[in-house]
Amino acid sequence: MKANDDRVAVFVYGALLCHPRTRAEGVIASVADHSVAFTVRGITRFEPSFASLDPAPGRRAWGALVHYTPAEWARIRRDELSYRVITVEAVTAEGGMVAAQAFSVLETHRARGCGPSARYAGLLRQGAQGLGLPPEVVAQYAALERGGSRLSSYALPWLKPLLMPLVRRVHARLRPRPATRTPAPGKSG
Repeated sequence: MKANDDRVAVFVYGALLCHPRTRAEGVIASVADHSVAFTVRGITRFEPSFASLDPAPGRRAWGALVHYTPAEWARIRRDELSYRVITVEAVTAEGGMVAAQAFSVLETHRARGCGPSARYAGLLRQGAQGLGLPPEVVAQYAALERGGSRLSSYALPWLKPLLMPLVRRVHARLRPRPATRTPAPGKSG
């Protein structure tokens, strides 16, 4: 699961395809018997769904293999509250197999029957093109981009600065806090 320099191997397939680390160091990879499915519930009309790595016998999910420091990976994981982390066998374009971590939707956040917004599908298309993923993957994301809701594309540029302070406060409250030591009765800290 870790590279020689103690970095965490991660298979990315969603918006992380556009992460600066992925663009700079990502290696084309795939995971057998899985698909990139839009099964993470989002905000209706704005961002109806997000990508998840879901089991799909006989299919192949395409993305990139990226190595993060443990601190970077912990930061990314903290912000992805709709996912659990699974371990998969990623196959690089050169044929190497790497045990990697990946996000998969929590059942409590599963969406059914809705595609992504045009904005989100566009991010995936850009990331897939930039990495050189197979043309059919790029075409799939382009088709989803053409057919997706455009509401987030119009609203997000002015809504994001207004909502980010609220989102940060909510995330801070949802993050697990480290356990605190309580002194034994009759003793002070």
